[in-house]
Formats: sequence, C-alpha cells, structure tokens
Amino acid sequence: MKRTPIRRPTGMFTPYLVVRLIPAVYMIVRLPAHANTRTLVAQAWTKMAKLGQRHRMCLVVSRCRGLFMEPDGTSTWKNEVPAGGFQMQMRRVNYNAFRAQRADK
Repeated sequence: MKRTPIRRPTGMFTPYLVVRLIPAVYMIVRLPAHANTRTLVAQAWTKMAKLGQRHRMCLVVSRCRGLFMEPDGTSTWKNEVPAGGFQMQMRRVNYNAFRAQRADK
C-alpha cells in the first residue's frame, strides 16, 4: 500500500488584519492560519498598541466575519469585511543608510 502525501486544500482562507491608515488607504497584515480566534484577537490588539492606538482596524477571521476594532478600545463582531480602497505596502527603511546615500550626492 502506497501512502500519498496530504495536500492542503486550494483556496484555504488565512486570517488577516486590515489597518485603516487614512480614509480609503489600508494596510493588510497577514496572520498565522493555524492560530485560534482568541490568539488572533490578542495579536490584533497588540498591533493596535504598537501603532499608538490611533488607527481603526478589522480582524478578518473568515470570508464573512470580522472584528471591527476602534482606537478607543471598543470592538464589534460583524458579518461583513472591508472591501475596496488602496493598499499600502509598508517596508522598514534604514534612515541612516538613506541619509548617507543622500549626503554622497
């Protein structure tokens, strides 16, 4: 009897966090697929604290369920998720190297 490897189903949903930077401009943060809901909520509130508690966020845990989190600490589960807007790609920048490069010119 030959064993066949178990494959992950295609189209598997992975949770993510939508951070509203300014109206219609969002940042998406991917979260681990194997984490339970309690862990995901804790990670989302940690991210909120790291960003200075000034952005609205939505933790999307399924295709049609999201936890909307406000900077004042309130949250509400809804059966809808954010759609649309412009997505920002955030990267870390080494400002010392950037300044040194600008000074050389």
